[in-house]
Order: sequence, then structure tokens, then C-alpha cells
Amino acid sequence: MTNFFKAALCASMLFLAGAPAKVNRTNAVLTVLEEYKDLTAFYELFKSTGGGIGIPEPAFEERFNDNNVGLDFSILAPTNEAIAKVHGLTEKLTTAVGYPLLTTLLRTHILPGKLVPHDLYNKNIVSIEGFSIHTDSKGVITTNPGLTRTDVRARTQAKLLKDKKGKPIRVPASNGIVYKIDNILDPLLTYFGEDSARNHSSLPTIKHSPSKSMKDILAADPETSRVRELLYTVAPWFPRDRLDMSFSGRRTKENSKVVYLVPSNEALKSFTKVAEAPGNADATRFFLMAGFGRMDGKHIKGRAGFKLEVEGGGL
Repeated sequence: MTNFFKAALCASMLFLAGAPAKVNRTNAVLTVLEEYKDLTAFYELFKSTGGGIGIPEPAFEERFNDNNVGLDFSILAPTNEAIAKVHGLTEKLTTAVGYPLLTTLLRTHILPGKLVPHDLYNKNIVSIEGFSIHTDSKGVITTNPGLTRTDVRARTQAKLLKDKKGKPIRVPASNGIVYKIDNILDPLLTYFGEDSARNHSSLPTIKHSPSKSMKDILAADPETSRVRELLYTVAPWFPRDRLDMSFSGRRTKENSKVVYLVPSNEALKSFTKVAEAPGNADATRFFLMAGFGRMDGKHIKGRAGFKLEVEGGGL
């Protein structure tokens, strides 16, 4: 962490000293994604962060795609076919509200260093985003190994694609290596912990408090104190503007369809102080607000158009 702050200070000094040198993106890792026809969909996700400038935003272009920086990276790149498996994902991630989730997923696929297969196999490597990536000797990739309980075995999230000789397909870059994989990594599934056998034959008992707003209920619930702490840090306006339905001066029938699925203190045990850091504010805000939406039967239409399903029945 000390090295990070030193690097940040040096970067600030360079900025004050004058305009930075032009990015040298020749054959760099993101440029490789752009130039290989079966990786272009993944590159388009990076490119979308830059809006209309035609290249990724500086947080990606200048950090990971500039040979002048002098750092190497290894990218686990889902192929076009892999991204197409998740229908509508690109459209949802490239919206303004989906931006925090998009950047989190992109950085999860970037590993520090120029890693050959021997460096990957049977090791836990922390991605740039901070999630742990494990690749076994057969090229099977899982995320966050050992973070949560193991009542449910961690599922394979992706595999390294291999050539006819059984070796991982590697695309060399001037500042690293690109590996092709057959699926998109989803570190959030394992971070929050799909760690107990599913037994959702019915929903828990629901207590109705028609005289109270969602803001009032959240404020009085001792089991959601961690959510309150985080919300007041990264989104202090959310309880007032979204959870207090009386702010508009009236409560309508439509309000009865608005729900907020709140993670309990137990569910947020993995959300340490790091979640409160300014650099993680966008992602933390997105996840805390993901359960807020409008109920339609067993489904909730949440942020960025993502749908949540309540197993066992409707509310």
C-alpha cells in the first residue's frame, strides 16, 4: 500500500510539472484485444469507458495500455463467443448506471505482471480489482477461493482456452500477455458467498409496517447497521431520496411495489473498511443499491436494468 501512495504522489508531481507524454499503445495489452478479431467484444467494453473519444478512459488506457509506464499485465480475456453467452450484458454494463459494475469486472480480468502458465497454475493471484483468482493445473479458473464457507463447492467460472497441443493460447503483448478464456469471471458471486445449500421453499416471515417508510425501518433495524454505515459514507442521499417515500409529499399505491433488499450484517462480513475507501465508492454504492427496485411478481427490476428473482414466491 505504501508503494501505491508513492506512485500516486509521483504521478501528481509529473502532472504538476507538465503535460504527460503521449501514450505509446503499440502492441500493448488493450491494443491486442482490439486487433484480435475474437477478442473485440471485450475491447469494446474497455473502449466504452471512454465515452465518445474512441479509446478507453485514462484509468484504463494510460494505466494498462501505455508502454511508457514500464509495468506488465496479464489479461484473462473472454472471447466474443464467451461474452455473447450472457444475453444483453454489454448493453446493461455500458449504461451510465452500470459503469461501476463494468469497471469492477474489467479490472478483475487484469492480473499484475507478465505471467506464464507456470506462474498461474495452482496459485492464488490478486487481480487489479482486488479479487483473488485461482487457476488449477488444468486451466480451470475460480474466484475468491477459501473466502467463504464451503457448504457449496466453488463452481468453475471459466477455463483457459488451449491450442491443439493442449497449451493455453497466449497472445504476447509489448507490456504483458493476453490469455483467452471461455467465460466471463464473476467474482461477486463468490465474494458475497454462495456458501450454503439452497433451501428456499418459502420466504421468511414478512412484517408489514404501513405507517413507516423504508428509511424508518432501516434506521431502527440492528441487523442492518453495516448497510447504514456504508450508505452514509458512499451515498448519504439514498435513504432520504429513495427510501423515504414521503419525500414527494404523498404515498401512492405504486409505492407498494417499490422494494429494497437489504444485505444483513452477516451478509456483509466480507465488506471490510476497504469498501469505504474513496477508490471503491462507485462499486460499493452500486452493490448496496442493487436490491432497490420495483417488484413484479417474483422479479425485481433493479439498477441498470438487471433483474433479481426472489425464490420461493412473491412479496
